[in-house]
Amino acid sequence: MVETKYYTPSIEEFHVGFEYEYRTNGDDWIKHALFTKADLLECIDDLEENDNIIRTKHLDREDIESFGFVDVSRTKGNYDSTDEREDKVFLLKQNYPSLKVSDYHNRFVLRIMKDREIRIQRRGYCKVGEGAYPPHGCWRYCGSSHLFQGTIRNRSELKRILTQIGVI
Repeated sequence: MVETKYYTPSIEEFHVGFEYEYRTNGDDWIKHALFTKADLLECIDDLEENDNIIRTKHLDREDIESFGFVDVSRTKGNYDSTDEREDKVFLLKQNYPSLKVSDYHNRFVLRIMKDREIRIQRRGYCKVGEGAYPPHGCWRYCGSSHLFQGTIRNRSELKRILTQIGVI
């Protein structure tokens, strides 16, 4: 998704829950997360002393999939788009145990555009008949709402945004 795998985060990106790596005296990198305000202050002090000892990974497919999303970019079906600006499409994999009795359900879709912009949507589906596909009936797309549109640089930011918009 991005040419370089890691970057040095700016101080503004740090928050409790932020995931990063720090370099030991050698060239070894150790994964770490900020759990307390004291951790945060110590990390910022370290960053101010030497900006080459802390790095974080750019958001990638593995990060997105760690929240339960599945890459459906190459599949055919309801999630196809004619938008040529689209690069990747991820669908949140969810279980819907009530589909047999429900007449409506939502799916969350995360789209990565070619300009690296990320769009997160809630797509609604209405039951229009009985059948075997999709599970327990035939479904029709009934509209969507945009929950987020912007830039997400790393896994920590994605987690914060998914929490804020109620996906996780």
